[in-house]
Amino acid sequence: MKVYATTTANKTKKNMKKKFKITLFWLVIGLSFQVNCQTIKTYSGTYEGGYATYQYYENKNYERILNGSFTHKKKHMTSATMNKK
Repeated sequence: MKVYATTTANKTKKNMKKKFKITLFWLVIGLSFQVNCQTIKTYSGTYEGGYATYQYYENKNYERILNGSFTHKKKHMTSATMNKK
């Protein structure tokens, strides 16, 4: 009877170690994908004589890559702004 209990305990320990290793493996894989994902950012502000809102992400050289919606509203010129020098 002792032999059976020891064998069962060993199998249980092995199964727990195997499950732990599998869980740890998938956790590491999931975290690595999270780190490598690109974050989508939104810019809202002045752009080419008007106001723009657009989405982008930065590549490894920190260049903006447009991604998603883009809206641009030009400023309307009035006589007051045209006469300024």
